Amino acid sequence: MPGLIATLLLVVGNFAAYTFIEPFLLQRTGVSAGLVSVFLLLYGVAGIVGNFAVGRPLATRMRPTILAVIAVLGLSILAMPLLGLTTPGAFLVLALWGLSYGALPVAMQTWVFTADRIKSEGGSALYISTFQVSLALGALIGGRIVDATNVATTMFTGTALAAIALIAFAALSKPVPLQH
Repeated sequence: MPGLIATLLLVVGNFAAYTFIEPFLLQRTGVSAGLVSVFLLLYGVAGIVGNFAVGRPLATRMRPTILAVIAVLGLSILAMPLLGLTTPGAFLVLALWGLSYGALPVAMQTWVFTADRIKSEGGSALYISTFQVSLALGALIGGRIVDATNVATTMFTGTALAAIALIAFAALSKPVPLQH
C-alpha cells in the first residue's frame, strides 16, 4: 500500500506542475515557442534514460533507491520556479526532472509488486488505475491552481505533494530483503 499511496501523491504532484511547463517556460523563462519543443524533447529523452537507469539500483537497494527518486523528483519540481528562470537553468532542471520522473513508474511498480506483495494479475490493473486517475487529478488540480494564482504555484504544489509522498513512504514502507 505505501507504493500506491506514494504513486498517487507523486503523479498528482508531477502533473499539477508538468501540465503547465509550457506556459512556465514561455512566461517565466522567456524561451521561444520553438525552444519549448527542444526542452520537452530533453525531458522525454531524460525520462527514457531514467526508466532504464533505475533498474540496477532497484535490484540492489530498492527502498533507498525509491526514496532517492522521490526526493530528486520533488527537488526538481521545486527547482523549476527557483532556477528555471534562465534558459540554462530550465534546461538543467528539466533534464533532472525528466530523469527522476522517468524512473518513478519503474520504481513504484517494482515496489508495489515486490514489497507491497500485490499479486501481479490484479496489481497491474490497480497500479495503472491509480496512475491514470492521478494523472487526470494532477492536471485538474494544476488547472485550478493556475486559474486562482499562477503557473509557479503549481510547481510549489507538486513539491509539497512529493514531500508528503516522501514522508509517507519513509514512514510506511519497510526494508525489502533482496532476492537472489
